Amino acid sequence: MKKLMMAFFWAMVCAVSSAETLPSWAVGTFKGDVENWCYVYDDPDDIGPWYGKASFTMAADGNMSGELKIDDLRAKPVGNFSIQAVSDSEVWLVHDFKWTENGRYMETIPANIYIRNSAGVVTLEYCDEDPSYDKWEACPVQGVLQKSGGAVFIPVEWRKARTLNGLYGEGCWGGVDGAEGTAQLKCGKANKKGVAKVSLTIKPFVGKKRTYKSVSVDVSQGGRIEVRWPQQKYAVTIDGDGFFGEPIYEWIRPACSPNAVWSADVGGSFNKTAWFDFGDIPNGDVPIMFWMFEETDATVVMSGSKWKLPKKAVVKKLKCPKGATCGIDWQVDSSGDKTNLPGLKLAYNPKTGIFKGSFGIYPYIGKKYTAKFVGVMVDGVGYGQALCPKLSPEPWAVTIK
Repeated sequence: MKKLMMAFFWAMVCAVSSAETLPSWAVGTFKGDVENWCYVYDDPDDIGPWYGKASFTMAADGNMSGELKIDDLRAKPVGNFSIQAVSDSEVWLVHDFKWTENGRYMETIPANIYIRNSAGVVTLEYCDEDPSYDKWEACPVQGVLQKSGGAVFIPVEWRKARTLNGLYGEGCWGGVDGAEGTAQLKCGKANKKGVAKVSLTIKPFVGKKRTYKSVSVDVSQGGRIEVRWPQQKYAVTIDGDGFFGEPIYEWIRPACSPNAVWSADVGGSFNKTAWFDFGDIPNGDVPIMFWMFEETDATVVMSGSKWKLPKKAVVKKLKCPKGATCGIDWQVDSSGDKTNLPGLKLAYNPKTGIFKGSFGIYPYIGKKYTAKFVGVMVDGVGYGQALCPKLSPEPWAVTIK
């Protein structure tokens, strides 16, 4: 694991003598989680994140003791430090830290230490910016530690229960590319100890639902919260109302995880007219084109959460007389605005963003096939998959836009 350091750009230029005594609320022992995230994009094995623990004791004169651990990395505060600023609610120090890996000395570099007192809750933030000489090769370490014996801070987003919706599929850059289903995180309200329950449900458009039962997570540190299901080898990182998750990889992580989940603007009510696109329907063993999709009316009138389709056409099977050559097997009655030739059925749930339904497929000659589909509305556009096992074992994409 790399740990690349550089000089810091200080947000404040005033300096206070290190002989100054810190306020009593800033003195004590602080414990919590830290994160090391590398941006070394030319080395797939070294992009992080890695998670560790830290325990520091702050003395009244601003000197620190303790240790930070991330896998084989260790960081211990050494003698050089300076108090940059002191106020009624915040103390800012710069402290040197000696870094080692597997017991071997690496370097000694400074880090920002912020101790904050908010409504009686005292936290210590360790922060080294570490953008290195190349901003794309950086391994910053940061963490918010809780003062032992003090009141537990509960971040605003964890003070009530909430549900976070998103997508499932091949997760490269988020968005809707590669979406193959939906994901839903249920985040419970944190208790007085700063612990909340989190569960995950993945619903592929085609296939079985996957459930990850609720686990207890310490959210008092705020910021990025990692939730892990070790037995199912899956992990999700929650950052505010956003999230991203993927399998826990024992070896090299792929560039684009094929089983990822990520947050998205799912669901909602709309007032517009859209078009249902049946996509590229597979022919299967039928050697002729499907005729009815070329002239069908597939408009979807959206009025809030209520969706309306054209009336279903009447399609009847014709019998070809013996010895005769017939060019079509179907008779269609579209009178009275019955323009929905495939008999498209469509239902929508604005809370989950899920739409689903079915439609008929009619070749010129032969029998009728039925396809079922399911999808999700994201930013007002529908993305889904249809499946007709009698034509093909593989699903195909359908859209509403």
